[in-house]
Amino acid sequence: MGKNGKRIGLALSGGGYRAAAYHLGTLRALHKMDLLEKVDVISSVSGGSIIAAFYLLHKDEPFEQIEQSFRKCLAHSSLWGAILNLAIVFLLPALLGIFVSGWCLFLYLLLYWGFYLIPSSKWIALYYDRLFFGKKKLKDLPDSPIAGINSTNVATGRLFTFSKQDVGGYDYKENGRSSIKGEEIPISFAVASSTCVPSIFSPTQIAKRYYEEGKYKDTLLVDGGLYDNQGAYILTESTNKLYRVENVVISDAGNTRPDIKGVRNTICLMLQSIEILMNRIRTIQIRTNIYNRTKKNSAYYAYVSLLWSEWNSMVDRFMDNIKKENVPELVLSAHRISLDDVIAFREKNDQNAKFRIEECFKKSIGWQVLLDSAPSKELHEIALSVGTNLTPLSKRKIDALSAHSEWLTELQIKTYLPHLLH
Repeated sequence: MGKNGKRIGLALSGGGYRAAAYHLGTLRALHKMDLLEKVDVISSVSGGSIIAAFYLLHKDEPFEQIEQSFRKCLAHSSLWGAILNLAIVFLLPALLGIFVSGWCLFLYLLLYWGFYLIPSSKWIALYYDRLFFGKKKLKDLPDSPIAGINSTNVATGRLFTFSKQDVGGYDYKENGRSSIKGEEIPISFAVASSTCVPSIFSPTQIAKRYYEEGKYKDTLLVDGGLYDNQGAYILTESTNKLYRVENVVISDAGNTRPDIKGVRNTICLMLQSIEILMNRIRTIQIRTNIYNRTKKNSAYYAYVSLLWSEWNSMVDRFMDNIKKENVPELVLSAHRISLDDVIAFREKNDQNAKFRIEECFKKSIGWQVLLDSAPSKELHEIALSVGTNLTPLSKRKIDALSAHSEWLTELQIKTYLPHLLH
């Protein structure tokens, strides 16, 4: 909880291992700023769910130890089990019969029983257990911060959230209580549900044994990024008070750079199409959360994006947000910026007022010291080159991703959430 008595939420976006490594830097920055222990809720989707669950399981350990352990995990792939399963399946035609008859039967089985024939998400969950979670269950998560591991429920068209305190969502509640007994659900299953990209991994389903008697409802869970690619929805828009917060740090590892060089088949084309869809969702969320403040959505945001690199323009962005009335009065006051200067700048474009605001802001955040320690363009290019997948990452790539987010997280919190520090 912040110094203003309001709850703090951390949203970790999707993006495979790239996202997991990127968010490592965000956690490191929060730790160094003495804010990590004050976070009340961590909401995650897709690749962000990997590091969210891992951190929460080890939160009582020294942060440096958590980071080193997680870095070692990122050096291993989570895909080999699914690849092996796929290879075995494609040998079926040879086992079922020779050539035409075998392939016809295989295609029939694949079309009608594909999820059972290729349960790739089950294999991913097994590897998640081996690499990250050690067969821990939702009941093993800490009471605080509250975890919100998000997936998209195709059966309802809504978000489906796993946490220690509550599993499901609006569609699975009776008298305000979930009909799903989530304590025994493996964390690996929750994270697999959050990361299973459609067309690549099979969807997951909550087994009947986890429901209260007579209250079973169908689920069909896929990647949480299809509904909310930043993990911010339950923190600011959900009606569930368990997750609602007033201060939000969004760590967004999305990369909107299209890469058509690798699009050589239908699966790659589908992946690229899904990436475009998720980028569109991200754009809408940014507009809604940051640039359209309402009584319903009046949270304070610090937005951290992998796509940002023009550090010298960050002060100009802040001034532009003041001009457009996107900087709340609480934030201006925390920077000790004169409201008279703000009015003069907005209404009369008073350049003297603008200069005073800029100088006050730079002094408040220690701008020159921050600028001198900014990550290089070379590091940023390395970070942007990392794809959206679950293949091993080199130390160089992890360093590049985490350095970018660590620096930008510090800057954005000092800029847009200064009331948490002062």
